[in-house]
Amino acid sequence: MAKWSTKKNRNFRIIDLDCDVTVEFATRKWLFECIEDYIESLGYGYDMSDAAYEILYKDGTIDYINEEYDGHKIRKTNIASIIEHNPCTDVVYGNFEMNEYGATVTAFETTISNENIMEIA
Repeated sequence: MAKWSTKKNRNFRIIDLDCDVTVEFATRKWLFECIEDYIESLGYGYDMSDAAYEILYKDGTIDYINEEYDGHKIRKTNIASIIEHNPCTDVVYGNFEMNEYGATVTAFETTISNENIMEIA
C-alpha cells in the first residue's frame, strides 16, 4: 500500500484482454499536489500526454485536466471523486466506475462491471 493511501489497492483481471488492472487509492490532498506538479510541467512545455486527471464535483459537474489544460481555476471543494489516469494505473480518491475493459471514470458510487472483470486478491 502506498504511503499516500488509506485504503488497500484493488486488483482486477480483464478476462478478454488477458491482463490485470490495479486501482490505487490516494488522499485528495496528495492528488491535488500531483495536479499542481502536472500543471507546472505543462507550463515548462513537457509532454504530459500520458497522464490526465478527472474531478467529479458533488453538483455533478466534471473537470478534466490534461495536456489541453487552458489555465482555468480548479475548484478544491465539494469534490465527490478524483481519478489520475496514467499508463501504469488509475489513482482514485472517492468512488469510481469500471467498465468491462478496465477503464475507470469518477462516480458517486463505486461500480464494477459484472462482465469480463474478476477482482483478484
